[in-house]
Amino acid sequence: MDQNHSDQSSGWRLMQDGVVFLTANRQDRPRGDTELVSQNWWMGMASRSIGRSTLTFTGMLSGEPLTMGGDGYSEIFQTGEVYQGHAITDRQHPHDFVMQLVGVWRSALSNGTGLTVAGGPVGEATLGPVAFMHRQSAIENPFAPLGHHTFDATHIAKGIVAGMVDHGPFAVEGSIFHGGEPDEHRWGISDIGALDSWATRVWWRPNPSLAVQVSHGFLKNPEALEPGNVRRTTASASWFSRSIGGFTAITAAYGRNQKDYAASIFDALLIEGTHRRAKHVLYSRLEVVDVETGLLLGGHEGEEDVHGAPSSVLAMTVGALRELPTVKGFELGLGGDVTFHRSPDRLAGIYGSTPVSFKVFLRLRLPVPAMGRMQDMTMMRPMDH
Repeated sequence: MDQNHSDQSSGWRLMQDGVVFLTANRQDRPRGDTELVSQNWWMGMASRSIGRSTLTFTGMLSGEPLTMGGDGYSEIFQTGEVYQGHAITDRQHPHDFVMQLVGVWRSALSNGTGLTVAGGPVGEATLGPVAFMHRQSAIENPFAPLGHHTFDATHIAKGIVAGMVDHGPFAVEGSIFHGGEPDEHRWGISDIGALDSWATRVWWRPNPSLAVQVSHGFLKNPEALEPGNVRRTTASASWFSRSIGGFTAITAAYGRNQKDYAASIFDALLIEGTHRRAKHVLYSRLEVVDVETGLLLGGHEGEEDVHGAPSSVLAMTVGALRELPTVKGFELGLGGDVTFHRSPDRLAGIYGSTPVSFKVFLRLRLPVPAMGRMQDMTMMRPMDH
């Protein structure tokens, strides 16, 4: 099937992109598991020009409700969301079947200035860096960062309206959305809620190689079992350089969650990169993340002592991938990585001081669309203007 198709009678441009990872995952014992799972997503887009404006519809789906358990995949020190009435710990939750379903309207107000409005039942808040599965710097790593719930967890917001004004290298965005995390019923969108949260983000893109953002948002009761609201602040810079037969991409990001409950503050730092040369790829990710120590020690959401002071975990991932022969344009690769952790003193007794985890995976991507892959994109900027 063609990945990009233009219907001359209607003026619609159609494209799709997607990836499937088949991952053999071995997280260090005793808190980690050994398992075979699949991280995956598909994204489709339809766009057409109407005068000086552009209308775009975007849909993003994931089969993860089928390809992993209801509590996701094993990732030690990770927390976030709920399964069967309990907070998910040492695991990364699966994505919903419907990850995005939005319409985007952009009008050129004058030379160099544009106005964009967007909305839908499932969309992406204007908060944080580009979501990890779209970042070039993380393109071959199947795992979400440990700091996912500090940086980009709002890439799935159940109900959203957003706007953006861009001029030259600058863009100012704002959105109102439902702040609650998706529930454990992954197949539907019945958890759409009130537009009770907000976020604003400023982008600076001085050239095609550099994108810098600063954002802040208010999330009303994001966690189902944890009382209180969260004020989230993030800043990031992403750099991309293309070379003959490859590219180099690097992202550095800082995020902070300030929780109303117990006035607790959680910080996260991330530096990740990917370097491709012909059929060979090297990638890495370094994180220093404040984790939910009380939950990881076995406490339960809602208990008075579970939301105390966080502890910082260091995680360093190094990995590689080798491209295999393509089949009718489908890109197959074999990869793997190792993650070295440094546990804080409070958690060393149950995780060990330096737990080590690894994974080996096959990666399958759809053929490259004529307009390029859906990478380094956001809901407000689904395609280059």
